[in-house]
Amino acid sequence: MSRYYSIVILLFLSACNDDVVSVATDGDEPTCGNGDLEGGDACTSICQLSSTPLGCVTLLEGVGVGDERAAGLLLLADGSFIAGGAYSPTDDGLRAWLGRFDASGEALWLEEPALDDDTTSELLALDTLGTDASAGAWALLREGETQQVLQFDTQGTVAARLDLEALSDDPEGPGDALDMVATPGALWLAGTRASDLWLGRLALDGQVLTTVLIEDGAGFHDEARTLARSEAGVALAATIATGPEFIEDVGVLPPSRVLVIAFDLGGHELARSTLGADEQGVARHAEAIISDGAEGWIVGGTQYEAGALPWTHDAWMAHVHPAQGWEWESAGPDTVSGVASLRNLASLHQGSVLSVGYAVIDGQSHAWLTCSDLDSGETRWQSERSPPEGYDYAQSDVAAWDGDTQLRTSGLVKTHFERSAVQSCLFSAE
Repeated sequence: MSRYYSIVILLFLSACNDDVVSVATDGDEPTCGNGDLEGGDACTSICQLSSTPLGCVTLLEGVGVGDERAAGLLLLADGSFIAGGAYSPTDDGLRAWLGRFDASGEALWLEEPALDDDTTSELLALDTLGTDASAGAWALLREGETQQVLQFDTQGTVAARLDLEALSDDPEGPGDALDMVATPGALWLAGTRASDLWLGRLALDGQVLTTVLIEDGAGFHDEARTLARSEAGVALAATIATGPEFIEDVGVLPPSRVLVIAFDLGGHELARSTLGADEQGVARHAEAIISDGAEGWIVGGTQYEAGALPWTHDAWMAHVHPAQGWEWESAGPDTVSGVASLRNLASLHQGSVLSVGYAVIDGQSHAWLTCSDLDSGETRWQSERSPPEGYDYAQSDVAAWDGDTQLRTSGLVKTHFERSAVQSCLFSAE
């Protein structure tokens, strides 16, 4: 096992849930026997320990300046994957990147989709055209002050560039879109406009972008950084600030709460629910939301102590039915430092959810992933990856499960202001 990994298996180290002993000890390495008949324990169907690292590969490299990251990850049936985000090829600023890679991580094609090489750009979100990425995908691109949605196929050919400003029917224009999901016949975009919460729906038939929601939560800055879909509709998770961002010209992190709003596919609000309304001195940020496969949603993010220079923070995750309220809340990975951040969520198998991010362990930022029970929020297994040789920072930004026995992540490793790379890692998982 690579020295860059430490794995904590929290359930069923002696058996795979079927009364057949499945994990033995061979020296310092755990090994599996036969017999996993129940998904969601600590072993896969071939009785391999869930979270076992299967290898990492570098997708592209930069110079370690700015908010570099992977923003989207789509898996294809042949084992290849589409990924995109932002990186810094030079110290002049961020550039959007988008590519397709084979199962080994070799680039089949890799592009910078922005039109102007002299303008800062970043890819903010990816989603499939249909039920999977085989027919192509959508990408949300910010290039300078311009926001576009790109439609592209699996060969990297851009079939359409949709300018959000030009397509908006709102006299005040669209909001600053931070996330995007696709539903039949429409694209949904969430973000902020003039510090108010904003949600837009782009009808693909007539190519008109309509404002579905514009709302001032508490008189301060509001934004929705994350959006998700289910069979019945969409939901956003918003961060609602309840205090100012400056006090006597000094920048502070304002207290905030999280608001989840669910809509049907026509854009009609179904329900809403708030988390953290009674918390004092807490800045709770929503970074990710996914459907629970029924009528509820899993929401996650990072929680800070409000005020100046919040050095410590922790990840959080919660389950909500907007019409019924919050069912459970769980914390992030176990760390001595108490510093962790949740970057994204992904569905694993039925009955569990995966969270990814970074955590400070022994003075370094480690990439982490945690599998949690959908019904209770309890941790099933957890894995951390320390920075590879030559880097001092690692994080997992996005993750996707292949529906069988493997999980792929993509994220950033860097030595600040010196070098950086976007890497993709493969794990066993079920």
